[in-house]
Amino acid sequence: MAGKMLELNKIHLGNCFDLMKELPDGSIDLIVTDIPYKMYPRCRTARNGFAPEFSHINKQSDLFRVGLPDPVKMMEEFYRIVKPQAHLYMFLGIRDFLPILNAAEKAGWELLDQLIWAKRTKIMSRYFMKQVEHIYMFCRKKDRRKRCNKPSTSNLLNCPIVQKKRGKTKRHPTEKPLTLLETLITMSSNEGDIILDAFAGSGSTGVASVRNKRNFIGMELNEKYTKEGNKWIKEEEVK
Repeated sequence: MAGKMLELNKIHLGNCFDLMKELPDGSIDLIVTDIPYKMYPRCRTARNGFAPEFSHINKQSDLFRVGLPDPVKMMEEFYRIVKPQAHLYMFLGIRDFLPILNAAEKAGWELLDQLIWAKRTKIMSRYFMKQVEHIYMFCRKKDRRKRCNKPSTSNLLNCPIVQKKRGKTKRHPTEKPLTLLETLITMSSNEGDIILDAFAGSGSTGVASVRNKRNFIGMELNEKYTKEGNKWIKEEEVK
């Protein structure tokens, strides 16, 4: 299916499965995304077990109602819209990676690497304290594997989490640091390329893309995050 290209350097409000229908086949150079996962009140999450930094969130938040999107549908649509040799980076937790990997296999994706994000901070758990998060890197099986721009870079990425500033809340509860996103973006794309984040959240992928002279398309269900993320991207564009 081919469609028209969505406006660049903008987060589009709506369901990503509907919005991706607007994208032509083979139009995206890189996907970097942190898929939603079901979170539970009383500081429990499907991904991390026990995470006190989420305890302040309103229990009626979408974070407690929206679970993992349809893995097969998602991976098939990602496959359709990327250019040959494009990379796909997905932040995945222990409850998510099996259904995603199975769906990726069916859709024609190949797992290239498993990156480890070392957060430099520890999160309480019922078992071991959580200090890392996994990022899975894919490419399409039928394509020739593309080298990264700096293949000497370690797959252990040391980067502190986004800290809550005094008197202020974070832009998004699961906001990813810009330096981490910039590493992924500059490793697997070139200036002028189009980066997609189908679950844009705070818009940090968009800011990291614009900062490194890439174009960006974001998709987000939450109107508040969409508005604030677009404001942040616009501020970065005028710097």
